[in-house]
Amino acid sequence: MKQLSPLSFVALFILFLSSIDHVESWSLTNLRSSSSSRSIRSLSKYHRLTTNINAAAVAISGGEGAEVEEILDEKERLRRKARAEGGRFTIHTKLGSLNPYGFWYMFMSVFLGLFWYASMWFLQGLYFLSRNRLDPRRRLVTLASQCWGESMMWIANIRPPMEGLDKFQDYMKNNKNQTAMLVANHNSWLDIPFLGTIFGWKYNYKLVSKAELGKVPILGKAIRLGRHVMLDRNSRKSQILTIRQGMDLLKNGVYVCTFPEGTRSKTGRLAPFKNGAFKMAHKVKAPVIPVSIVGSGSAMPHYWLMPFQAPSKVAKVIIHDPISSEDKTEAELVRQVRAKIIEGLPEDQRPTEEEENEENKENKK
Repeated sequence: MKQLSPLSFVALFILFLSSIDHVESWSLTNLRSSSSSRSIRSLSKYHRLTTNINAAAVAISGGEGAEVEEILDEKERLRRKARAEGGRFTIHTKLGSLNPYGFWYMFMSVFLGLFWYASMWFLQGLYFLSRNRLDPRRRLVTLASQCWGESMMWIANIRPPMEGLDKFQDYMKNNKNQTAMLVANHNSWLDIPFLGTIFGWKYNYKLVSKAELGKVPILGKAIRLGRHVMLDRNSRKSQILTIRQGMDLLKNGVYVCTFPEGTRSKTGRLAPFKNGAFKMAHKVKAPVIPVSIVGSGSAMPHYWLMPFQAPSKVAKVIIHDPISSEDKTEAELVRQVRAKIIEGLPEDQRPTEEEENEENKENKK
């Protein structure tokens, strides 16, 4: 969709005012029985005024008014869908929908997050006093974050069934001198604690995250203090530094996790990959472990602020066998990893045939 002009935002505001018509209609019904006729005439005049202004805005915008109406219709459609999914007690906010389960999840995540946040400050003090000589790879920060994640898994019943976990644990035991990069599809915020659960308590790992997450309360502090890889997608310099930091982690015994789509898929289907995610593994010849996350978007779609149902009921994590990066080009590595992830996804999460053909063309360039 093209970027809306300032005139479109004016039209959007006027459309918002005109939406008060529903309230006015209700008010008119009541006023007929309890108010004076002058109040009725005033409200009717205001109704005609907003209707005329709205029509004029649509005409002036040269068709952009229809685009604004389309946006409002989509919002209303998502609200109705959320109400159908979450039940009669679902409410809608600017940030997304919430139902009773979502409130419970939000309360517990914030409550436990306070202890997580306090532990971050404590560890920051230790690192300051030791002049960063203590725990240079920030293993303690990962452990504190894991405590929060595992607690939420148990209290909110979000731990999904996992396939292939035993093979991954065998890999970690048998390859103590070589780590790997985990690559997963991305549908929901739940995907992050799902990946953390794969590692358990024994191993250090870092996430490749977008720089904007550094501003999220509590989570942002854990990302910064834990020295996770933060990527500014608008900065070429940041992209180069991200690859170097990831290579350094992989060479020094730290697992790296990334979502190569770059952001959550709003359609639920696997989106095209950003090839830069694979450069760090390919350059240091580290194996890549594909991970298929099934159904996390069904528990927490993009228009929900929190999950509306227990993810353990609808989600599943499939951990595939490691794919070596030593005997293939970077493009071949991308294709093989993508094919494995798709193999573990249900039909409604797989890209369409047209999308996949387009992705294959891009990878061949």
